Amino acid sequence: MTTRISPCLMMIAALMLLFSMCFQPVAADDNDGIDDALELQLAQKFAPYLNFHPDEAFYPISPEYAVSRSNLNTTDGLVASNPTIESLASYTNLSANYFLDNLQGTVEDEGIITDFLAVRDTYPPTVHARVTEGFDGKTVYVIQYWFFYPFNKGPMNTHEGDWEMVMVVADTSQEPLFAAYSQHLAGEKADWLLVDKTGDHPYVYVAEGSHANYFKSYEGGLGLANDRVSGSGKILGPDDYELVMLGETGSGNHPIDQSWLDFAGCWGEYGDVDAGVRGMRGPIGPAYMDDAERWDDPMGWSGGLQHASQNWFTANWLVSNFLLIVFGIMFLILLAQIIGKFRLRKKNGTLGPRLFPFLYVDGVNLKSIGLIIGIVALVFGIVGFLLPWYTMYINVATGPFATSGAIKILKVDGLHGVAFNRLDSGNGLVQVFGLPIPFTWMLMASLGLFFFGIVGLHRSRKMGRKLISRGMKCLVPIIVIVAFFSMLASIVSSYGFDTPSEVEKMIIMLSDHPFGGEVSENFGEYGLTTLSWGLAPGAYFLILSFVLFLVAGLMEIVANTEYYEGVEDEEEEFEDEMDGTGEEGEPPEDGDEDNPPEPYEQGDLDSPPEPNTGEEELPPPPADYEEELPPPPPPAPEPVSEDEPVDEDYLPPPPPEEGDWENPPAP
Repeated sequence: MTTRISPCLMMIAALMLLFSMCFQPVAADDNDGIDDALELQLAQKFAPYLNFHPDEAFYPISPEYAVSRSNLNTTDGLVASNPTIESLASYTNLSANYFLDNLQGTVEDEGIITDFLAVRDTYPPTVHARVTEGFDGKTVYVIQYWFFYPFNKGPMNTHEGDWEMVMVVADTSQEPLFAAYSQHLAGEKADWLLVDKTGDHPYVYVAEGSHANYFKSYEGGLGLANDRVSGSGKILGPDDYELVMLGETGSGNHPIDQSWLDFAGCWGEYGDVDAGVRGMRGPIGPAYMDDAERWDDPMGWSGGLQHASQNWFTANWLVSNFLLIVFGIMFLILLAQIIGKFRLRKKNGTLGPRLFPFLYVDGVNLKSIGLIIGIVALVFGIVGFLLPWYTMYINVATGPFATSGAIKILKVDGLHGVAFNRLDSGNGLVQVFGLPIPFTWMLMASLGLFFFGIVGLHRSRKMGRKLISRGMKCLVPIIVIVAFFSMLASIVSSYGFDTPSEVEKMIIMLSDHPFGGEVSENFGEYGLTTLSWGLAPGAYFLILSFVLFLVAGLMEIVANTEYYEGVEDEEEEFEDEMDGTGEEGEPPEDGDEDNPPEPYEQGDLDSPPEPNTGEEELPPPPADYEEELPPPPPPAPEPVSEDEPVDEDYLPPPPPEEGDWENPPAP
């Protein structure tokens, strides 16, 4: 017997099933307890704009690029020649030292760069997003964006594979609180108000080569890494890359094509023992970075980052635009000098027959000898600007870091700032200190202003002062370097760096003897290590240049002569007035230098000098001249009595005109 179910009952059952499904909680595919739809909404809301340097070769792509081109190895040898994304999930032992070795090149060449440029059109830009919950006094959402780059070629280190991350922290109402960006071994964070953004999409400025992430396009120069960042290169916005939502680690918590999340190896060549110290080893995956803190406790990781303030960004802007500011000031000074020289030439008709004071050497005399010494000082100064100012050498006797004698590991000069030797073959010195200011170019520009400033000078006293001033500028780099190394121990102590006792001893020795010294200590794996440091040849040339400038300047001041005559230097007149070295009283009128007026004594107010009316002085009268007095005025009419009639037409005669006493009018 067949039982028929009423269509009405079937409809009711379907509605009940649908109703029950609507009121059940939506399970997250990654089993993290957060609705996947909410995760996608948050990831899309805060998806960043990536700003690359114009010279950048890479952009973030799928890690499948590296897997498909690598062998899977351990430090003991080959594990798999054709690993797959799925197979990587089996290698979760951190102590096994697994690593992917890209077969297209090594850290010693640009093979990987060449390969990527050839195939990058087949790998669209890809950003991996992950949303998790954190606690910052209250429950917050942490939205992470992970980027994989095939190669890292930064100023400090080079390695295969590169994982970077930025994250936005928002409250449960989805209001952003702050952002944190990874940079090398750490990073920085900033309040949301200080973040460059379009709407809720933050701007990330990616450093060329190293792919460190910065909040401002002018950052990177102030800090250890000395990254190059720009806002004028390629920009990848949310519409330009594929946004892939990441699951969580562990089987069943992510799609199978994300099995690489469980891989506990390095995403690049492992290298020898010292590769990790030198930053040449490929990075560990996202879930294991910083002992898994970035993944498991992102709020804890961000809490240890530098909190960037507006003052920090201002300091970065000043460093980034330092040369522009300095050369702008120098341009204004040059413009003022040009105007001054133009006025001087217009007044005197010449700037001298030989233009530069150095050309007025005319025999064996104090002035000429001073000028010759000044020329020698200039040559020594230029050589000093081009040579290293400070150097440091290391000599490791045994072990994996053994050197063949003393190797230069630190150099300070005017062209590159501070350069450090990573002790890996073929890399040599790299600039690492975060003040990449080419002092030499600044000093050369200042030297140009010096030459222009002495054009037309004709007094040796003025030239002497300029020579002494130029010599003092030669000492500036030496003073800065010595002061820095003198305070190095205090700087390390104040920042609380955890340094080994041997390193601490070396730092104290260096601070106590900043001009030079040597110390030997045993350093664990390094063994017996000798460190020596001191001023380099460039510093001695600058010091010698200062001494010569000082001697030349003093000789010119003592000579106190003129290089040529017949002109007056407005600048020197002004300085004489400021110094109180000018003549007393008022300056003579133009063109009357031979017969200046006699000054009258202060306080002789009864007889001040007669003003000059501009009229010619009359000749004296002859000896027999008798001055004729004018006739007296006519007598006044007698008073008229009240009874007599008054002649109403009568008018008194007008007074005689001034100077017309010889012919007075008739009464």
